[in-house]
Amino acid sequence: MIPRRRPQPPLQRISRRGLITSGVLAGVLAASGVPVHAQRRGGALRVALPGAFAGWGIGPQDLFARLAGVGTVFDTLTEIAASGELLGELAEAWEAQEGGALWTFALRREARFHDGRPVTAADVAASLLRHRDPASPMAWLLARMTQVAAPAPDRLLVRMASPDPDLPLLLADPHLIIAPGGAVDSGIGSGLYRPDRAGDALHLTRVEAHWKDGRAGWFDQVSLLAAPTPEARLALLAT
Repeated sequence: MIPRRRPQPPLQRISRRGLITSGVLAGVLAASGVPVHAQRRGGALRVALPGAFAGWGIGPQDLFARLAGVGTVFDTLTEIAASGELLGELAEAWEAQEGGALWTFALRREARFHDGRPVTAADVAASLLRHRDPASPMAWLLARMTQVAAPAPDRLLVRMASPDPDLPLLLADPHLIIAPGGAVDSGIGSGLYRPDRAGDALHLTRVEAHWKDGRAGWFDQVSLLAAPTPEARLALLAT
């Protein structure tokens, strides 16, 4: 087993890279951080947002995708906890070699996609490699990766062009979500909620059994409703 790296509080570095804005906000509305004192699951969270859901994509995501993506429908390799700590999400441990130029990530074996398939290193590698597309906000990071390989189903190998001790932190970026075969547009993730789009709403249903049970995902349902105008928002409040 790869020894777990001791979590480090990365608050200054997160701020420097602007990860808090979308990452922590998404975690909050994913029911990961809001109900800190929750004792049991239940109820529904309904949020009205301007615009409408336009898909997950790899470019700059709209508000729907940012709130429903990371920590909700999808997972990333690492995550930023509400305390500001860097924790493993799909990666439960990691180890650096060659001064931080070579990284090995041990994946969480109990993680499953919503269609029942296990999350494998091949899925993670394919998801990361999608961001070599210049349209991706994370293309700069993937350009620095000279190798992304899956030597075993539960092992991911990443080689950087030069040592980068911040790589585990950077992999918590909300754009770097993991999907089967890298097919993020399918909406199939490994997160706490399954999506079901209907009209101008994006409805999310809690997965029955998830490895985060007991520490996140307190709502049974989350609904993101399109309310592009003040009149639409007022109508939603009235109903």
